[in-house]
Amino acid sequence: MDIYKLIEQHKVISFDIFDTLINRVVEHPTDVFSIVSYMYHERFSDNMGIPNFKDERICAERNARKNKKSEITLDDIYNELSLKFSEEIILKYKQLELEAEERLCIRNRELFDVYEYCLRQKKRIIIISDMYLPQEEIKKLLHLNGYEGYDSLYLSSAIGLTKAEGELFSYCLKEEEIHPRQLLHIGDNKKSDVVIPRLKGISSYQVKASRNSRLYNGLLEGDKSLEVFINKTAPSFNNEYERIGYECFGPLLYGFVSWIIEETRNKYDKVFFLSRDGYIMKKAYDFLINSNDGKDCYMYASRRALHVAMIHFQPEFDVVMSQMFIPRSVDVAWLLRKWGLNEENCIQEVRLAGLEINERIFCKELKSNVKVRKLYEQLKQRVIDNSIEEYNAFIKYIEKIGLSGDVAIVDIGWYGNMQNSLEQLIKKAGIDANITGLYLGVVPGTKYFDMYKMKGYLFQKNRNEALFYKMKYLNSMLELFFMAPHGTANNYALNENGVVLGDFEFKNSNTKTIVDYIQKSAFLFLENITQKYYYSNNNPCIYFNPLYSTLIRPSLKVAYDMGKLEIWDGKWIKMATKRNMFWCIFNIHEFINEFINTPWKMGYLKQILRIPLKYDRIVFFLRRKFKPDAE
Repeated sequence: MDIYKLIEQHKVISFDIFDTLINRVVEHPTDVFSIVSYMYHERFSDNMGIPNFKDERICAERNARKNKKSEITLDDIYNELSLKFSEEIILKYKQLELEAEERLCIRNRELFDVYEYCLRQKKRIIIISDMYLPQEEIKKLLHLNGYEGYDSLYLSSAIGLTKAEGELFSYCLKEEEIHPRQLLHIGDNKKSDVVIPRLKGISSYQVKASRNSRLYNGLLEGDKSLEVFINKTAPSFNNEYERIGYECFGPLLYGFVSWIIEETRNKYDKVFFLSRDGYIMKKAYDFLINSNDGKDCYMYASRRALHVAMIHFQPEFDVVMSQMFIPRSVDVAWLLRKWGLNEENCIQEVRLAGLEINERIFCKELKSNVKVRKLYEQLKQRVIDNSIEEYNAFIKYIEKIGLSGDVAIVDIGWYGNMQNSLEQLIKKAGIDANITGLYLGVVPGTKYFDMYKMKGYLFQKNRNEALFYKMKYLNSMLELFFMAPHGTANNYALNENGVVLGDFEFKNSNTKTIVDYIQKSAFLFLENITQKYYYSNNNPCIYFNPLYSTLIRPSLKVAYDMGKLEIWDGKWIKMATKRNMFWCIFNIHEFINEFINTPWKMGYLKQILRIPLKYDRIVFFLRRKFKPDAE
C-alpha cells in the first residue's frame, strides 16, 4: 500500500533512524571505523594509535554484547578497547567516531518528505531505534539533518531494550499509552522493523534502499564507495543534465582539481588557470582550497593569441604552419585569422592567390597547397608587423599578472601546443619563469612531453595511454563541460585588460543552458563531498568512470539529450544528430559522411539502432578497420 495512505489511517507514526530517516554515506556501517582510523592518523602525529582499528572496534562491540545481557552503549564498547589500549588514545578515537558519524550522516531525501508530510498532517511522531550511540548524539544527528518536531525518542542504548527482541516496542506502547493498531512503524530492517512490530499488532512499512545512480558498469575502474556516496547524497533531478552534472562531471571535476591542489601545494610561486577551460577549474579550485593567498590567477590565453605573438621570430611559411593546430578542414577566412589578420582586409590578396574567402581546404593539403603558400607570401609582412605588435602587448600582460619564478599552468591539455608557445615566448622575452603544465590529459604521442615539464591527470606518456585512444571520441563533449561564460582570447592588446576577447559564441544558446545545468549540479556534488567526510585514493580512473561509462555506452535518453549539444566550427555541429534507421538506409552516402564527421559517434549510433549494444567497440572496430595507423 502507498505509504501516504497508510499514514492517513494511523494516529501515531514511528520511524527508525539509520537507513530510514538518515543514511550514512558508506557502503557498510563498519566502514565508519575505517574512516575514523584515517581521521586519527590525519589529525594526530603521535604515530601511536590503534593498529587495525576497524577490526579492533568490531571485536570490541562483539565482546561488549557477549558480556552484557541488555543493549550496549558506546561507552561499553570503548571500555572493551580500554582493556588493551591507553585511556588517552581511547578518548581520542571515541570522539573521532562521534565526529565521523556527524559528517557521514545525511538525511534520506525521500523519507524526509514523508516525515514532513506527517508534521503537516499533525500526526504524533515517535522515533525508535536500536543504536549504541548516546541519546544526546542521536538528537544532534536528527537536528543536523533537519528532523524537528517529533514527540518522543526511544533508543535501545538509553532504555536497555531492543526492537529486535520486541521489548522496545512494548515499552513504547506503554509509555505513549496507545493501542498497537494506532501505530504505524516505518523502517528498513525486515525483522526488527517489519516482522516484530506486526507480531505486536503494529502496522509496519519497509523502506527500500534507494538507487538514484544508473552509471556504474566498471568500464574503467569502479569504486563502490563513490557509487554509494552518489546514491545517498544526490538530490531529485529535474532533467538528465542535472543528473550527469552531479553523478558524472562532479566526480571528475572533484578528482582533477583535488589532484591540482596536491600537485601545487607549497611548490609554486603562482598557479595560472588558462582561459577558457580553466575557468570552471579555477572556480572549483577556489571552492575546495578556500584560500585567498593570491597565488592563483586566471590567465587569458588561447592557441591563436600565443601563436600569433610568436610568428615574427620564425615567420617562414613552413614553420608557421607546423606550429598551428589545424582541424580536419578549414576555410581561408579561418586561416587568415590564425595568422593574425582580419579576413575582410585581405579579400584582394585572397583573389590574387586564386582562392575564395570561404573555400575549404583539408588539413593534410594545407602545407603543400601552392595557392595557400602564395597567399601567405603576399601577406607575410603584415603578418610579421601584427605579430610584433601583439608580442609587445603580451609582454605587458605577463608583467601585469606576474608570471615569473616557479609557476604552474592549468588547462584541459591534450597536445601541449599552448605550453609550447608560452615557453618560447617567455624565453624570447628573457622572462625568468620555470613552467610546469598540469592538465586533465596529455596525449601520449605529443612531441612536447619530452621537451617541457608537464603532467596529465587522466593519461600521459607511459600512463593510461590506452584511455586516451578510447576517450578521444569524448573530447569535444568534455571541452563543452568546461565551458567559460566568455569568448576566446582573440589577441593581446595594449588596453586596460591586456587582451581582446571575442564574442561568446554560445551566448543565449541551448548548449549554454544545458552546460549551465551540468556545471551547477557538479558544484552541488562538490559542496556535498566537502561537507560529508568522503575519503578515497585519488585514482583518476575511478573519478572518470561515471562520465566515461555514461557517454561511451550511452542509454537512449542520454544519447537523445546529450546529442543536442552543439560545437562551433565555422558552423554549428550537433554532438549527435538524431536519425532513424530508415533515413540511414535511404540516404546511405549522407549517413556515412555524417557518421565520419559526428563528434560523438557512440551517441549517434545509439539513436539510430536504439538497442543495447557495446557501441564503443563498434566505433573502435571501424577505426581500426579503416584507419589502422590512427593510434
